[in-house]
Amino acid sequence: VIMVSVIPNYTSQKLLDWDAGLDAHLKNISGRDEKRKVREEYRKKFPPPAVLLKDVAAHMEYIRRLIGVDHVGIGADFYGDGDSVDDMKDVSGYPKLIAELVKLGWSAEEIKKAAGLNVLRVLKQNEEIARELQKQSVPSEVMME
Repeated sequence: VIMVSVIPNYTSQKLLDWDAGLDAHLKNISGRDEKRKVREEYRKKFPPPAVLLKDVAAHMEYIRRLIGVDHVGIGADFYGDGDSVDDMKDVSGYPKLIAELVKLGWSAEEIKKAAGLNVLRVLKQNEEIARELQKQSVPSEVMME
């Protein structure tokens, strides 16, 4: 299951392209202070594009069309650094993300799969495989040093 993150660089090609432009400007620059100055100038001249919930939903839709709804999930990555899409800074934005998926034509069943049923299915399959493997051999007693 591909867990779609709300981290902008993972969901927006336009931001990746913007980052590539910044990287090109920084390529031949050495020194922390000089790089900071160039970054600030670049941001003023070329503001980074906004990345929104609709971009996350569009990314999920792309994956759904490419490999099917059974292989996509809603990720998170809310770990306190503030690096998330502009209009979803915490888990309170999940209902808005689901509303975007509805706008894209996702059914209630598809949304349930992305919201957790897909992950639960895979975890259950892993447990079943583990039980079968445990019947075939005993755990290794090799110690790693």
